[in-house]
Amino acid sequence: MRQTEVLQEIRIMRFNEAYGGWKKSKLTQSEAANFLGVSERTFRRYINRYEEKGLEGVFMTRGSARHPIGEHLWMKFSMLQTVIKSVIWDGM
Repeated sequence: MRQTEVLQEIRIMRFNEAYGGWKKSKLTQSEAANFLGVSERTFRRYINRYEEKGLEGVFMTRGSARHPIGEHLWMKFSMLQTVIKSVIWDGM
């Protein structure tokens, strides 16, 4: 699995966690938005798209790939992943 596919799967899992938590009233919209690294308004847009078109409605817009879950978080995740790998390999 390519890195882009892994990141997309992570985005989907995080969205499902946030949406599920909000739907079960365990999270407020604000908390769910924070979890995803987006504004409350953006999270509400994701809710509308998800309920209308499913995951594709959230992740695909106007025919181009869309990464709704705070791209900066994924960049940080990638950097952290690189650091962890280097610590593990350099430490052994």
